[in-house]
Amino acid sequence: MIARAAVQQLFDQLRQQGIDSEQELMWNYYFTDEDNREKLQKSVPILEADGYNFVSIYLAEPGGEPTVVDGREYKNPPLYALQVQKLEAHTIHSLERRNHLLQDFADENDLFSYDGMSVGTKTGAPFKP
Repeated sequence: MIARAAVQQLFDQLRQQGIDSEQELMWNYYFTDEDNREKLQKSVPILEADGYNFVSIYLAEPGGEPTVVDGREYKNPPLYALQVQKLEAHTIHSLERRNHLLQDFADENDLFSYDGMSVGTKTGAPFKP
């Protein structure tokens, strides 16, 4: 779960850049899953029905050989990411609520994780530091 302090820090950074953090901005949301893209692809129409726009599914980490730690073998599968976006205005409270809803969505759809968010201008361009 994304901590409230992280959301607060994001809003503080936006304000420090002179950006009205409560105006409509392009919010990007990320989900991950292991091994293949299938569960992420199945999530797209559900998210689109909720007003999110599909951006991409991409290989976030290629995976590799299994790792042995304390005699236990751990798989190291590839990790795929889904990016969706939505033009919306948020307060700290509303973004925190959105993160909870998206975490619940990931859990309900058996995705590896809801991996967080990023924000850009209305056109989607990142803000310059």
